[in-house]
Amino acid sequence: MRGQLGGLALWALSTQQVVAQPSTDLISDITKQLKSIMYASKTEQKDNDAAFARVQCECKDMIKEAETKIPELEKTIAEGEALIESLRADSQTKSMKVNSLREKNASDRALIEKRQEKRKEDFGTWQENDTNWSGSIAQLDDAIKVLSAGTANFLQESSKHQLVSSIEKIDGAEAHTARLVSFLQSEATAKNSGQVLGVLNKMLQMFEENKADALAAETKSKKMFDKWLKRTQDEIAAAEKLISELQGLMADIPPLSLLPRRQ
Repeated sequence: MRGQLGGLALWALSTQQVVAQPSTDLISDITKQLKSIMYASKTEQKDNDAAFARVQCECKDMIKEAETKIPELEKTIAEGEALIESLRADSQTKSMKVNSLREKNASDRALIEKRQEKRKEDFGTWQENDTNWSGSIAQLDDAIKVLSAGTANFLQESSKHQLVSSIEKIDGAEAHTARLVSFLQSEATAKNSGQVLGVLNKMLQMFEENKADALAAETKSKKMFDKWLKRTQDEIAAAEKLISELQGLMADIPPLSLLPRRQ
């Protein structure tokens, strides 16, 4: 606009140098130019006003939209942060649970190994005692048969020694063994043969009962151990399955270092 007015002024001055007094045509031309400039100015102002109005309207719409969305975004952010904290806490809880299950499984495996060794020792002890029971019972049975047959020499020295050695291996037979040795060391006669036979029969009955009791105790002990072993192994297997499931769930959660925190 200023450029147009400046150009018009220069044109008017140059014209005045040629003509001392302006003519009617010159004034008319200047008037037309001024009207044209004023019209252009008004048009430009209208365009500017319209553009400003549009910008102002758009700004108002943007402000209104922001005022509506900001609370929603803040709510979404708050919910997201709460979810992140929940995931973080849940991940830590699962991690602690996994560690606890692993520690328990390690402890249970160590206990299984320890009890298996004890069970093996107990079985070995029973097996040894059962062999001794069987040997002593066989020796006693043979001695009873010989004594019942009324053999003149009763028992040979070698047979006496084998019988005593066999019985001495049995736990809890000390009293019977001492009495038997006393009878065997004396000369076998018709008077004491009946007494020896009575001692042998009592010992045979006791050994057979003890052998049966020991077998029942061993069978019960093994059954209880096998039941405990299966239960413990099932618990370990269930814990391993749960560990695998927890690790799968933890894999779906982003690493804690990647979870954002509000500054």
